[in-house]
Amino acid sequence: MKDRAEFYLDDCSLMVLGLIKSALGGAKAAADDRRVMPRLPETRATLVLDGTSYPLVDWNPKGFQIAPYVGQLRVKSSVSVRLIVPHEGTSRGFNLKGRIMRLDAKNKAVGGVFTDVDAVTDAKLQRLFDARMR
Repeated sequence: MKDRAEFYLDDCSLMVLGLIKSALGGAKAAADDRRVMPRLPETRATLVLDGTSYPLVDWNPKGFQIAPYVGQLRVKSSVSVRLIVPHEGTSRGFNLKGRIMRLDAKNKAVGGVFTDVDAVTDAKLQRLFDARMR
């Protein structure tokens, strides 16, 4: 049997490759995907919700996903959150309003969208997102 090279990619690398492929038109978005832009996978950022910090699974300037979450949130409920994203040696914090859109009991995940974001904050989120995508 011939030896062959095997390449292994971690989940983050696969996600980035998938985003690149999608952006270049090589992959079609799922028909039921409601997102207007890709989400950035996270390992260091947090979302503070009801005074408790939760690890971000992913985010973009329009929304977020956190896990694990244990609590009493309901879909469509309005929340106040603080998004904290480390970047270039400092943490950037944003006080935002949000709406819960998905609760995933199996994965203990919560997905939501940011609401009522003013133009200045929206531009800051977009610049931070773009810089972290590079």
